[in-house]
Amino acid sequence: MPLFFHVNHPLLPGYVSGGTPAGVSQYEPDTLALAEAQRLTRSFSYKVRRGNAPQPIHGLFLMGSLGTLAQAEQSDMDVWVCHDSELEPEAIAELRRKCQALEAWAATMGAEAHFFLIDPQRFKRGDRDSQLSSDDCGTTQHYLLLDEFYRTAIWLAGRTPMWWLVPVYEEQNYEDYTHTLLSKRFIRASEVLDLGPMSHIPAGEFIGAGLWQVFF
Repeated sequence: MPLFFHVNHPLLPGYVSGGTPAGVSQYEPDTLALAEAQRLTRSFSYKVRRGNAPQPIHGLFLMGSLGTLAQAEQSDMDVWVCHDSELEPEAIAELRRKCQALEAWAATMGAEAHFFLIDPQRFKRGDRDSQLSSDDCGTTQHYLLLDEFYRTAIWLAGRTPMWWLVPVYEEQNYEDYTHTLLSKRFIRASEVLDLGPMSHIPAGEFIGAGLWQVFF
C-alpha cells in the first residue's frame, strides 16, 4: 500500500493523474513491495527519487480492529493518510480521488477499505472532516478518536507520531517536552508528525459518544 502513495504510475491501482501528490516521507520500497507491484503490472519499473523530491505524504497508518482481538473475518481497513498541511485544495482533491480509486480497487479484491485524509495541523487544533471515520459520531469527539488512534494504530510507512516519543510522566507537559526534543535536535521535524497529546478526555465526549451509540 505505501508504494501506491509513493509513486504515480498509470498502471498501478489508484492512479488519477501525474499531478496527484506522491512521495511518502522516510520510505523506500523493499524488494517484496516491488515484486508485488510487478505482479500487478509487468511494465512497472521503480525509479529511486533523487535529490529533494517532495514527500507530501507524511504517514500511513492502519487503525481500528485490525491487529487486535476484535479483528474478524469481515473487519474493514481504516487507513489514515497523513499529508502535508501546505497542500493546496486542488492537490488534496486529487489525493481524495486517489483514495476513492483505491477503495474501489480493494472492493474488487474482496476487501473493504476506507482512506481518510488527515491534515496533522488541523487535526491537532480539533478541526477535522466530519467524515473522518466510517463509525464517526460527530465532530466534537476529537480526543476519543485520537485515543483510538494511539491505542490501535499500525504504522505502515512515513513519519513517527510525536506522541510515541513522549513518556507518560511528561504527558501533561507535552508541548514543552516536544519543543525540547526538537530544539535540542534529539529528533528532526521531518521525522515526526504531531497529532497532539492524549492527557485528558473531556467528560462531554463520553456523553456524546454514548448518545450516538443509543440513537444511531
